[in-house]
Amino acid sequence: MGARLAAITDVIRERLERHRSVFTRIAASGVAAANDSADAAGKLAQRRTLAESDYTNFMRAQLGVIQRVLSELIAPSHGPDSFRIASALQGLRPAVDAGGADGMAIPHGCMLNKVDSLLTMRQLENGNVADILQNARWQKHLYTIGPRVARIDCAADVRKRSGDFIHAYGLRKVSNKDYPDLVRAVLPCFSNTAAALGDQALHALLPRLEQTLGDLVKLQKAHRDYLWRLQDLSE
Repeated sequence: MGARLAAITDVIRERLERHRSVFTRIAASGVAAANDSADAAGKLAQRRTLAESDYTNFMRAQLGVIQRVLSELIAPSHGPDSFRIASALQGLRPAVDAGGADGMAIPHGCMLNKVDSLLTMRQLENGNVADILQNARWQKHLYTIGPRVARIDCAADVRKRSGDFIHAYGLRKVSNKDYPDLVRAVLPCFSNTAAALGDQALHALLPRLEQTLGDLVKLQKAHRDYLWRLQDLSE
């Protein structure tokens, strides 16, 4: 079931443009076969007039390509199918076979939303500069309330540097470009923390922090991984 609050031709155009956008993202993620499907949807969406038959013909022609592309995207080697895209594909096939534009548009849109969410999740797993301030807050929190961490000699310095960064960030006196300076300044305490807690896994994460200081996205992820491990040790 799905609500349609526009004329079917408007829905069709939106689905085609959405298909173009999502399949362009899939191609950029490494599944090259998605390119042709994205191009076909984009060209069709640019037509001045669209009929329901244009959309249904497109979906019938593209169903095999969609199945191959998404099967590659959710292959077990890429991790779990967290958004149940395989199930969404199963819902799309009978709708395409039935032949109605309305019936196709609903599962098509559902499938595209799931794929878009999966691609975004995978992208953010590699690091997200939008979470840099969150990392600073999380760092301050762990070195403040962690019963084992807060007692480490350098914890007060981490709290102060984190607090200063958070305050200055709010006043726009510092920005993401100053984030590597914060991480660089607390790295000695991170090393002391790993030693004090006697955790080899925590210690093993330190070289990646140093290696990624020149890349904000990778640094955010490396820092996040360190903080996750520290939180596990603090609980």
